[in-house]
Amino acid sequence: MAERRTMAQTFLNEPYSTFSKRLTDWLNTAGGEVTNLTLDLINRAQYRLATYRAWDGLITHYALEMHGLSAVLPDDFYGAVCRVYVDVNGDNKPDVYYYRDAQAGTGYLIKDTFTKEAGHRWEIIFFARPQAAPIIVYPRALPDFTGSGIEYSFFPPELLLAAAKVIHIEESDLVGDEYNAIQRQYLTLLRDYEQAHQYQNTELRMAQIDASGKETEVVGYDLGGGDDEGDNAGTDYALG
Repeated sequence: MAERRTMAQTFLNEPYSTFSKRLTDWLNTAGGEVTNLTLDLINRAQYRLATYRAWDGLITHYALEMHGLSAVLPDDFYGAVCRVYVDVNGDNKPDVYYYRDAQAGTGYLIKDTFTKEAGHRWEIIFFARPQAAPIIVYPRALPDFTGSGIEYSFFPPELLLAAAKVIHIEESDLVGDEYNAIQRQYLTLLRDYEQAHQYQNTELRMAQIDASGKETEVVGYDLGGGDDEGDNAGTDYALG
């Protein structure tokens, strides 16, 4: 294709001049608008697979550069957050976790400023200044293949090719047994890849919280074997 999407343009920031050609190519039975259909399908297949799960191999830890209470998120961020934390004592281990829309001391929000001229600009805003430079953990976006011939695929090649075939048959007149066979192959390869790899779906929370972002507690029995009539009756045990 004429335009190559950069890391900052991947996924949500694809320009109109690129995706309109794809639609024109589909509307025009003769095709020709997408100059490299193979490359386009492979890149679209990669996007579909990358956003299907927060694959562990794509998880990255990024140290935020704070400007007041906010920080601009990296170019390969596309909206998904696994967790946010600070390492106060510098031992490379999380000390305090931050949660989206939680209480003032440990809460933050993600702001997406979108314009048609510039696309998406992601920013994180904390409700209170973190105790140290915060770390955001997120699944990064993969850059496009360029068609150079020497690039490697994050996903197994057979799975990537099957995904590209599925996208193609969804947009073509291919029906019947051949369509079903390709679809089954894709679903089988995707299932096998899921079973062989770990992935993270949602932001990690270390404790149960209510709608206000506050930790909730439950009343339980004495962990030492007592009952609710003993000295430890009514002891609260925080979940998590």
